[in-house]
Order: sequence, then structure tokens, then C-alpha cells
Amino acid sequence: MIFPKTFRLAIVTALLCGIFVPGSAFAAPSEFRYQAELNTEGIQGSYALVEILDEVLDNAAEDYSDIRILAGKEEVPYALAPTYVPRESSIISPLISNLGTDDKGNTSFVVQLSPLENPLRKSLEQYPLTNKLQILTKDKNYVRKVKVESAFQQTPDVSGEWTTLQTGATIFDLSAEGKGSNTDVLYSQTQQGLLRVTIFNEGQSPLKIDSVKVQLGYAISPKFLATAKLRPHSLESKGRAQGQDIFVVDLLKKNLPTRSLEVKTTSQNFNRRISLEGSNEGDKWTVITNNEIYSYDLDKIKSAKLLLEFPSVKYRYLRVKINSGDDQPLKIQDVEVNGFNPLLVMDFDQVKSYTMYWGKNNSSAPIYDIEKIKSLLNYDAMNIVEVGAVQLNKSYQATDNRPWTERNGWLLQVVLGFLILILIGIIIASFRKIKLKT
Repeated sequence: MIFPKTFRLAIVTALLCGIFVPGSAFAAPSEFRYQAELNTEGIQGSYALVEILDEVLDNAAEDYSDIRILAGKEEVPYALAPTYVPRESSIISPLISNLGTDDKGNTSFVVQLSPLENPLRKSLEQYPLTNKLQILTKDKNYVRKVKVESAFQQTPDVSGEWTTLQTGATIFDLSAEGKGSNTDVLYSQTQQGLLRVTIFNEGQSPLKIDSVKVQLGYAISPKFLATAKLRPHSLESKGRAQGQDIFVVDLLKKNLPTRSLEVKTTSQNFNRRISLEGSNEGDKWTVITNNEIYSYDLDKIKSAKLLLEFPSVKYRYLRVKINSGDDQPLKIQDVEVNGFNPLLVMDFDQVKSYTMYWGKNNSSAPIYDIEKIKSLLNYDAMNIVEVGAVQLNKSYQATDNRPWTERNGWLLQVVLGFLILILIGIIIASFRKIKLKT
């Protein structure tokens, strides 16, 4: 018997959908290994923030796809709250003006952070936040102190009152002595549109300033700063290989976001290239950043740079390679690793009780409507919900979370065989129809 063509196609489509279409992201509480109650006492508003604790991160999926929040049996919509990491901000080459020397022979210039097409801003929020600039000059062999001030631009020609942001910064170039250079200047964060930079020449020839680069970003909400963590760790020396001193940092838990590492050393008067790599298992390593560290305590200069900043990563193991060449190894006491724990933003109703679940293999990530509007929410007005003690879910029932095709391989072969027979039947029927027409 040959079935009608539309019926045959419907059968094939239904079988294929039944095999290959993934299931819903919804899962029963019994499918999750861990749980924690959310303490919502005193929390108000339609939305609330939940910090994903270290204990949760260590047992959750790397992309947090297995996390669910329930109010009783009702699944609560949530999204990963947007966070800002300063190292991921943009770098611009802004306009500089009034470049010259003052009556004391100091070099001075003004950095214009507002766009040329719109030099006046209507509100503070329209200004990018900045706390770092780089002075570009071709001059060599110098040491200079730097002062940075900021002000609002009231009119195209008039600035407001100047506020001092930095007075003790040092820029230098000691390349002739083999000691490297640094022209980066850090200062207190500001959103004011003008920076005034003064370089104290102290009787020496003024530096020839070519240009500056400024790192721009946006203010980090205090809510996100509250999740900043100093990561517990162990540090192990792996000796020296090819002039590199190698150390491995174990963060003791997996999936912890990190964004900076600072070297703690008693060594002085050195300049070293440094490489930082990451790994989840401690075998295959991925380069995170290549940079430079130094520390000088000399008559002409007292300056140090021992901090590495990088886009947030989630490796358990960090490998530090310090290129000492023929010099003696640095006396490394320890390292300091920091990172921000992620925040979830969730729909909130103060009359409900909430429980967070996680620890389900091969779970699909839920996508709620809140994902589409999260960039429009005011996070500063939200409260952070306290996550209670992490517990094993007593109702947890272990399930075989392998893909359906792995768990039912024999059935898949039978179904595919059946589909092949149907397709052969369709082909034969088509040939017969063509033959009858001819």
C-alpha cells in the first residue's frame, strides 16, 4: 500500500522532530544536585540581584546554563546582569591643546575628552569615565613627575574649576641603562571632560610631547564592586626553564572569574617580561596576557608596576612565566588574584519565597523575556539578595544525562532504517508515476 505523499512527508517530519529537536530548558527541582534558599528579608522592588557565590560556581555549568530560580513550583525569570570590566574599555587618541611650558619651565597641555562634533555635554552621565592616560614622546633617558587635573568644559573656550586627580605619578625612560620605560599615568576616576597634564621638568629640557592615549570606560556600579573577590589559592614554583621562572597558581575551585594578578616580591631594581596562561585541568595552557613588570627604588626614580589586568577569564589554574634571562630569579613571596563574581537579575515579588537550584549536566540555558530588557534596568536601585547555605538537594534523583542518541542508540538505528525504507518507497512511487506519464 502506498500512502499519500503529504501523509508520508508528515510521518518523516514527525519522526525527525522526535529524535533531533532538543527538549525544553525547564527541569524539575529533583533533577538538580544542589540548592540554596534566597534570603529576601527587607528586599523591595520589582527586580533583585543575586550574586553567584564561589560554592555555586564550583559546581555549576561553565556558562551557568543549569541555574534555576523557583518560587515554589514556579520558575522565576532571570538573566545574567551586565558587568563592566575596566580592562575591556576602549583606548582613544584625543585632541590636545595649549601645549607649551609655564613660567617655571614645566610642560603643560590640556586633553579634550569630548567629541569634536559635540564638545559640550548636557549631563555627567554622557561623559565616559577615565582613570588612565599614556604620554607619547620620542625622548629617551628621562625621569619626570606628573600632575593630572580635571574640569568640566562650561563653554567651548571656558573650563570650570580644576580638581587635582594625581600629583605623585612618575614617567621615565631608562632604556639606555637597560631598565625599560613607562609613560602610563594612573589617576582618580573622573567623568569630567577636560584633563590638564603638567610635567615637572625641574630645570631639564622639556619633553617633546607627540600625543596622548586615554583609556575610556563606564562607571562600575557599587553593586558590582560588592562582588569583587580576593581569590584564595596555592602557589607552587615549577623551577626554571630556558631563562623563565615558572609558577603555577591553583585557585582551588573551578569556574571562578578572575581579571587581575599582582606579583608580590621583595626584589628591587628589575624589569622583566611576564606571561600569564590559563588551564582548567593543568595540562593544556592558553595565553591570557603578555606584559611587563618592574620595580625601581633608585635616587632618580621610585616606581613599580607589578599588577597584570586582563579581560575576565575562568581558569582554575594560572601559570606565571617570568623571563629573567641571565639575571637571578625574582624573590616571589606570593601573588594576589582578584575577580568579580557574576550577578543575576531576577523578577522579584516580596511575598514569595525563592530557592536557587543548580548542578544538572547537559542542561539547556533558559531564555526569558528579562534578557531583552536587562540593559534598560537601573541596577543601582536594586538590592542584592543573600544566598543561604549551599545544601545537597534531598529530592535529587540521579538521571542519565547523556544525549538521547547515546542512551538509545539501538532505537535510533531502527528508526533510521525505517526512514530509509519510507524514502525508498517514495522514490519508487515517484519513478512509477513518471513512467506512467511517459
